[in-house]
Amino acid sequence: MCTGWRALLLAPFILILSLVGRAAPNDDALTSAIEGQVLLKMASERVVGSSVTEALIRTYMAHEGLRDIEIKRTSDLNKSTYTGIAGKGLKRSVIVSVMPREQSLAALRRGEVDVALVAQQRVSASRKIGRTELLAAGSDSQHIQIGETAAFIIVSPQNPVGELTFRQLRLLLLGAVTDWSQLGGRPGKINPVGTAQMQPAIDLVADLIHLDPDNLDPEAEKLLRSRREAPNPISILPNRDELFERIASDRNAITVQFPHIPPSVKALRLGPDAKKFTGPDADTIKSKLYPLAYRINLHYPNGSIQPAVASLVRASTSLEMEVNLTLAGAALPGTEMLFLDPDPKAPTGYLEATKYGMMISKSIHFKADSLELTDDGKSAISRVADKLLSIRQDAGKIRLIGFSDSLSSTDESKASGLALANVVAAELKKRNVNTGYIYSFGDTMPLDEDSTTYGRERNRRVQVWIVP
Repeated sequence: MCTGWRALLLAPFILILSLVGRAAPNDDALTSAIEGQVLLKMASERVVGSSVTEALIRTYMAHEGLRDIEIKRTSDLNKSTYTGIAGKGLKRSVIVSVMPREQSLAALRRGEVDVALVAQQRVSASRKIGRTELLAAGSDSQHIQIGETAAFIIVSPQNPVGELTFRQLRLLLLGAVTDWSQLGGRPGKINPVGTAQMQPAIDLVADLIHLDPDNLDPEAEKLLRSRREAPNPISILPNRDELFERIASDRNAITVQFPHIPPSVKALRLGPDAKKFTGPDADTIKSKLYPLAYRINLHYPNGSIQPAVASLVRASTSLEMEVNLTLAGAALPGTEMLFLDPDPKAPTGYLEATKYGMMISKSIHFKADSLELTDDGKSAISRVADKLLSIRQDAGKIRLIGFSDSLSSTDESKASGLALANVVAAELKKRNVNTGYIYSFGDTMPLDEDSTTYGRERNRRVQVWIVP
């Protein structure tokens, strides 16, 4: 059974689902060579998202020496063909067919595709999903986790509600909660908005919080039965820019989105649920406060694999892929989610300097009252240099941002932050890395109190960013 906002959210997307891969593709969709030699055939789960898929394919094709990559998609969006130019002007293609997880793994078993890019099965509140269960639909394959991403519950900065429990979110999506006053906010009818492309985020959130109206606690059941009117229908906007403009201006609006999140809106923090009715396993939550996360896995056949697949595996674990996945709103295992809720107190200049960027390091720290790096800071410099050399970024895209403590005047703190950034620039240059723009925001974004030596060392730091 599907009721409330969940039902209303799903209703407008029935057509979309047919467009993005609920149905099995045509028989020739996986095997036909559209143009030139087909290097690789891949199945991609709909919920993985085209931006992550595209980041992987472009990285792979670049590793194969292909250039001038063009993308052609079928009218129903079920298949994309990436074609690049190899040596002597020869064309080489990668075909990506979009289908649900089970069909993707079944196509891999049958040999119709070389690899399958799918999300890990959702994890319930009561147990973890082991490798056996994860591969149940494709036990004759092996996999690597290439990334992790998340969905966010987005509202206007004017909305006083700052966080929800998983139980509250569940009741909101079921339609049992229709007014912000029921969630601790000011009276106002909850206004769901979205774009035609938001279905994967809805599916992800729905799966993670177990939207089962037959499995509610008594209080929630009573609340759901007592509804006197249907929840607000979702308002569909043509694109993300208009969506975020609506969210920023309407304090009653709410949406579900993947990163990237602009500073004009805010993400609701998701706190614990005391009765633990709906909270997902801690393994699936990358941050304790924010995302409803899932893992992106690349499945490929057991045993001897073709060179093209081996090359794809290498590309998917490269530093280039780390950059591309982050720009696509995901992250490699062990790295940070870098497109979370921007600090609303951050200076406008900082938000502009880092817009759409990727933070390579935020942990290059200096000793208190000194231009000398801490031991951790020295290690961070080496890690950053290795990354920047590996991904061969233009110096103009690399930005160093210095911060200082607040023990002196504002001007002196800004000058101190600039001096710290220049030290990092000099250290990187010794390692053959040239940097671009240097900024300082002084003591405007402290991490700790300045009353202790440790606190001042935390605040005296330099961030390294890459911007598009």
